[in-house]
Amino acid sequence: MKSAIILTGPDCSGKSTLAQELRKETQFKIVNTPKQISYDLGKKNSYNQINDLYNNQSEGFILDRSYDGEFVYAPIFRNYRADYQMDIEDQFARKFDLLLVFVYCRFNDLINRWQSLNRDSDRYLDRVTLKQVLINYHTFLEDTLLPFVMINTSELNVQESASRVMEAFNRMKKMWNCRPCIQCPKVLRRPHLIRGNIFADLHIYGIAPGSYENYPNFDMNIASSMWDRGNLSPILKRHLKKYNLLLRTYYTNILKCPLPKNNNSLFYDNHCDYTDLEFNMFKPRLTLLLGSLTAGFFNVPVKDRIMSIGGTHHLWVHHPSWIARTGNDMYYDRMFQKVGEFLQ
Repeated sequence: MKSAIILTGPDCSGKSTLAQELRKETQFKIVNTPKQISYDLGKKNSYNQINDLYNNQSEGFILDRSYDGEFVYAPIFRNYRADYQMDIEDQFARKFDLLLVFVYCRFNDLINRWQSLNRDSDRYLDRVTLKQVLINYHTFLEDTLLPFVMINTSELNVQESASRVMEAFNRMKKMWNCRPCIQCPKVLRRPHLIRGNIFADLHIYGIAPGSYENYPNFDMNIASSMWDRGNLSPILKRHLKKYNLLLRTYYTNILKCPLPKNNNSLFYDNHCDYTDLEFNMFKPRLTLLLGSLTAGFFNVPVKDRIMSIGGTHHLWVHHPSWIARTGNDMYYDRMFQKVGEFLQ
């Protein structure tokens, strides 16, 4: 599968400089995405870009911005916000080993860099407008379905920034190249989308919903608490956002072997090695385990307190489906407040 690194972030944050450094490391082709002028053209060009890159002879690409402008700049300068982020990212992730890199810097550094280019008359320099751009990028990252890393170019030079990106990219390569166990002939090469901050201290684990044979188009997330298409995802997302944890989290599922129905409490006895590889490579400070089945996989007692087991801290919480049934949001408020305090 081809690879793509998408650099996103405000103008003058250091994307183009970082792209050149990453090209030295990867030999990937740099692709500059022009700014769009309308919703229809932006949508058409975004989807065409995926197909053009996929059909290109090159094996890897560094995108100096891509579809992100339709969600960040379009609301400010073109009076619309695109509504296809989930779908465009899903299309990208099906065809590429993909990493999203958010490049940013301190606000005053951004202003100073812009002024050094003698572009003082540009509307973008307006501080109120620039702050809205940054707010839109924050929302864009909160909504992304992709694995991402955040690079602060006020703190890291270009070589350090590239090294950080490559560390994340190589981690993900190990996950993308993971093969299913011999007992899982129906499991696809990449069993689920990898989502969240690659360097997050908090990992949230759930159970992959449904059996694979029930999802021939790879849409395992219909009843998921992990993916935005899932009915339970808003519950999880709402509380993570409330306690400023959303961009500090990596989300993943424990994968099960194909079963006729998702009602076998022992399915993790024959799980793929995917989850073990993922957990041992990332070594999170805290894992949040959704539901008793997930806790059982990690041999963690079903108790709502943080416990240290095997060098990692774990916290079992009720599954979002329990919250949906009971309406007990106060329980999740208490649990996620506990998570936030632990990670301070």
